[in-house]
Amino acid sequence: MNQQMTFIELPSAFMQAIYNIIQQVVKSKIPFFITGETGVGKEGIARYIHESSPRKDKPFIAINCGRFSAELLQSELFGHEAGAFTSAIRQRQGAFEVADGGVLFLDEVPEMSLDAQKMLLRVLDTATFTRLGGNDVLTVDVHIIASTNRDITKAVAKKEF
Repeated sequence: MNQQMTFIELPSAFMQAIYNIIQQVVKSKIPFFITGETGVGKEGIARYIHESSPRKDKPFIAINCGRFSAELLQSELFGHEAGAFTSAIRQRQGAFEVADGGVLFLDEVPEMSLDAQKMLLRVLDTATFTRLGGNDVLTVDVHIIASTNRDITKAVAKKEF
């Protein structure tokens, strides 16, 4: 039997606490939100959660929400039907469909437009969504992990998230 083991050095009580939280997240389907400065390893933590979970053999999809315009981000996340907008020549699956059964990591999630945030909330509440320009309600089983380098409390207070 050939098993691969991952060793993580945990030099402090703080890091041990983070590791303990991650072990709880691995066992659940609860969405997880990671905050921290740029470069601290938020995506690495999300990948570790994925690789340590029962979903490890399913896709891990990472989307940086700050890299797309509002309309393009909605298409990236939820897909679109042919004709949904000018350049939508054919139907396209979004990240939620591609990540079905696995993990979808949404980096810089407060950068999403409020409309996209509402669509995300629907997925969180009902595990369903509709492609842009579509009528069919699609169901997904995705573990959502979101992150930001912003102060989320301030973003909420400003009604940006």
